[in-house]
Amino acid sequence: MPFKIKSTMESILSKVKASGFVGFAQIGEPKGPVPVNGNKLSAAVIFVNSTVVANVLDNPIEMHTVMVRLYGDWLDEPREGSELLLADAASDLMASVAGNYTLGSTIRNVSIGEYGQTIGAEAGQIIITDKWYKIIDITIPCIVDDSDKTFAE
Repeated sequence: MPFKIKSTMESILSKVKASGFVGFAQIGEPKGPVPVNGNKLSAAVIFVNSTVVANVLDNPIEMHTVMVRLYGDWLDEPREGSELLLADAASDLMASVAGNYTLGSTIRNVSIGEYGQTIGAEAGQIIITDKWYKIIDITIPCIVDDSDKTFAE
């Protein structure tokens, strides 16, 4: 059964870019330095998994889980400003997609406990080509209707 995961990832990327917090965003993890400048963050939309969670008549209901990784410069000063910018960006993005029924594509909504998964965030650090970044990983489980219909041909 085909899954239209690309469409889900593009819809989430569009939402990230519209947030106002991000100066650079892409699908996939960066291989080199992440362009982080001043009061803007960088972001990557990363595929996590896809499952069929139900079947209604002949139409599957799927869950496409994607992660949005927000990147901030680990060495930015003041530390409080950098930390608060990341927290505000994560909070804003989660609020804008949680329970949202207008994300586009075939996304019905973001799961808030449906099928055992919910939106969430976790902070950490990562090194990319010898540079430290503060990150926040936002897990976004998208409930998708009829994604196989978009691949019918």
